[in-house]
Amino acid sequence: MMIKGTILALGLLVPAAVSAQTCPNPTATLDQAVAKTQAAVKSNDATAFLTLVGSQGLMLGSEGPQASKAQLSADFKAKKGAYCELFTCAGKVGRLKKLLSVPNPAKRLNTARNGNVFGIVTLSRGHATDEVELSYALVSCKWELTAIGTL
Repeated sequence: MMIKGTILALGLLVPAAVSAQTCPNPTATLDQAVAKTQAAVKSNDATAFLTLVGSQGLMLGSEGPQASKAQLSADFKAKKGAYCELFTCAGKVGRLKKLLSVPNPAKRLNTARNGNVFGIVTLSRGHATDEVELSYALVSCKWELTAIGTL
């Protein structure tokens, strides 16, 4: 009876161990995600920017609404709303685009109790009123942009 219980327990644990995913160095891949974000915004490439946004959409502003990928896509196509905050719109450079020129943004990784990994990237020009935070979540070994704060 003890042997059957042990075999059953091992049988239940093996699939979990096999399905566990080993991701590359989260710090290095976060650097790559930030570089892709910077490149997309600097070049006004809304399509590339959307590939960085997770399936849950993107929260805009410190207390702003959660925008779905479909909403963002519509704004980007119409070159209004979120597009104007992120890119150059009607000759005016968006706030995020201005801040992305900051070299060496501050980055920190956090791991939640459930094992989820999050990255916070702060872009600042030396004053709290002139900074933005980019929040990323590591999902299936890919960093997804989940929020842009203080826009």
